[in-house]
Amino acid sequence: MANKKKNEALPISELKGAEQWATLQAAEQHLRDLENELEQMENGFALVGFFKFRRKKRDYLLREQEQFENLDSFLRKNHKPYKALTEENLQLLAEKGLKFKVRPSRFALTGEYANHFFGRLASTGRSQVKTIEIRGSASFMEPSVYPAELSGKIDHWGNIRLKTESLTRGLKAMLPKRYVGQIDSNGKIKLKMDKTDWLLSYMGWKTIQSLEGIHFSGNKKAKQAFSDNKDSMHQLLKELKLALIAK
Repeated sequence: MANKKKNEALPISELKGAEQWATLQAAEQHLRDLENELEQMENGFALVGFFKFRRKKRDYLLREQEQFENLDSFLRKNHKPYKALTEENLQLLAEKGLKFKVRPSRFALTGEYANHFFGRLASTGRSQVKTIEIRGSASFMEPSVYPAELSGKIDHWGNIRLKTESLTRGLKAMLPKRYVGQIDSNGKIKLKMDKTDWLLSYMGWKTIQSLEGIHFSGNKKAKQAFSDNKDSMHQLLKELKLALIAK
């Protein structure tokens, strides 16, 4: 669990001489300019037009996410208390015997399978990882194709990415019902299909719509520590953003 000593942040001002500071500063100012421009466009929305506003909003959101990732990386490299929080969160997430329940899609073509997944760990300790890419197998005539093994990573914020490592195929390949595996101390995830469901045999072809997991093995203290660490990281990121635009 994060302790008081770990949360005692070094003055952000001491990081001003670090590499990338000027680049981050320019990017932060550009974000502020975009934000002001969006506010002006909203006030004159009828004159600006929906599509022009949407393009500008999309550009802002993409740059905002990119800046968030860059600031996060900068603090992990240059700020020891922040880095300690991220490392502790990965330790808290490490778990063996992790189970992910499968939620199937309504319908899929023969030979299609879920290939990439993305999701997040919620404050409740539960995660939902949705399929973001469907692929077709080499043979369209294969009656069923499903991921047998998945691998991926969870980061210190609880963002999860998974991909299909191997397939089970053919007449005996049934809809996966559950995957079981582990997360190591670096956030690497390995999952194997543990149970199948006969639902496929009478309700048509399906793919995996999402995976739903429960983390921390019922350890409420670990779940709370993970959440507290995220709050501390958000606070340090906020301080950094303010320092970047300070006159």
